[in-house]
Amino acid sequence: MVSCFLYKRAGSNESGDSLNTSIRLEIDNIESLSVDMNMPVSAMPLPMEDSSENILVKMEGNSEGVNLSWAIPDTASAMLRQRNIGDIVTGQVRGDAEYEWGNVGGVGISNIVVDNGGINYAEADTTVSFSAPNVGGGVAPTAKIESTFGTIHTINVLTSGSGYTSAPTVTITSTAGSAANATAHATINNITWTNSSPVTGNQDAGRVVNWILKNFEGRDIKDEFWLAIPDQSIRTGWVPKITFRISGDSPVVWQGSLTFLTGNVISAYDADAPNSPRNFAVNPVNSSGLADGENSYSAPNTKLRLRWQAPSDSATTITRYKIYRRTDLTSYEVLGEITPAAALGDISNDNDYYEFADTGLDTVAGEHVEYYVTAVNTGGEGMKSDERAGTAF
Repeated sequence: MVSCFLYKRAGSNESGDSLNTSIRLEIDNIESLSVDMNMPVSAMPLPMEDSSENILVKMEGNSEGVNLSWAIPDTASAMLRQRNIGDIVTGQVRGDAEYEWGNVGGVGISNIVVDNGGINYAEADTTVSFSAPNVGGGVAPTAKIESTFGTIHTINVLTSGSGYTSAPTVTITSTAGSAANATAHATINNITWTNSSPVTGNQDAGRVVNWILKNFEGRDIKDEFWLAIPDQSIRTGWVPKITFRISGDSPVVWQGSLTFLTGNVISAYDADAPNSPRNFAVNPVNSSGLADGENSYSAPNTKLRLRWQAPSDSATTITRYKIYRRTDLTSYEVLGEITPAAALGDISNDNDYYEFADTGLDTVAGEHVEYYVTAVNTGGEGMKSDERAGTAF
């Protein structure tokens, strides 16, 4: 099988490098590759440099999991081909991998940056063209402008083209004689690596394994990963785990395995803090002062009532709940805090539920309001519940 490529745009690494450090691992000698679809993703451990830290991360939605294993012979391994400083995006990852797989005919463009928006440009009267591809058989890109009050603010790539080994020249042409001064430049789908290997000295398999473990596991929710598998789309996601073991003794062979989860990391929290409150709901109150599912309620009358259940995995006793609210015109702010005893609700005699009445809701009928709840214990504030919206009568 042709090599797979794992890319990482790092939020942090063992050297303390800042965001925008990009690295690539070529994975050859592949022994097995499997894909599991529609994996429900719950909180998972995040490996940290400091053994006293125990961080969990939560990913968005259901995910696809890729499990990959490969062999690293104990010779002068050069699997860690390159490293650079700078942003990378999905289009560049695709171009870089395709180049390594034998597409030496150049790549397409990934982005167009407007340097000067100019004046008097109308979208219907303006075209964008590009210099010819560097490699024969390539195709020029196509693009379209967006302008406001005659000034170009965006040039959207419609088709990326092909056959470029360097960025093409961008030409902006308008049929309006008064249009002038607009300029832009394009970037191509490639990655210019600055050195041949991030591992210095003797690159035996043991040194390579050590570097991979320190740099390719997800250690920061700002980390971004891409996995390029031949003849498949580029996957964007997260690497929660990489393991290595030794097989054989003459020669010694290191065998690696990793799990790659597609999706976006949406939060991180200390493992000693509670998980998210469950079954969070926001219900309007009817003319009798009751929300959906209630037989009685003794709290002050309100337009909306919040309901939730305790987290399922809190290691210690929850001391309070924090309620967050936002309207259409505001960002989330803490609406209030309440102890579990004070929040205990009497909903159809089911005391597993907690409630909070938003008595300070200052809205007109029909205004959209959103909420979420977090639990707090001695480990700190935990993960937020699902966000839920309500509309006051």
